[in-house]
Amino acid sequence: MTVLESSYAAFDGLNLTWETLEGLVKHNGPLSRPPAYIADYNSRHGLELGTHASAEAQVASLADDIAYHGHDLDDGMRAGLFGPADIAICRWCMRRCTPRGTRALTCLRRGCATRR
Repeated sequence: MTVLESSYAAFDGLNLTWETLEGLVKHNGPLSRPPAYIADYNSRHGLELGTHASAEAQVASLADDIAYHGHDLDDGMRAGLFGPADIAICRWCMRRCTPRGTRALTCLRRGCATRR
């Protein structure tokens, strides 16, 4: 994000805000031992690596996890590895499904999802 692109004469990388870069770096939580390239960037721009990312970055990370698990389930069903009945046996998910209308429920705690 900060090196590969050469769109600007004054600097390499994309023209991203501090908040965006902080969210990208800390999307999984604070970093106690960052990789060298992140430590180098942090020494110049102070991303406060020991703290959590903003609420917006944390919500974006959760949404990414939900999408990731949903796509994995879709891929598994399309490949014939399992079907909706196999997913339905997850009691944790089934307790949270509502009989009203169509709803997608993702169970991140157990890594399974079901659609009603």
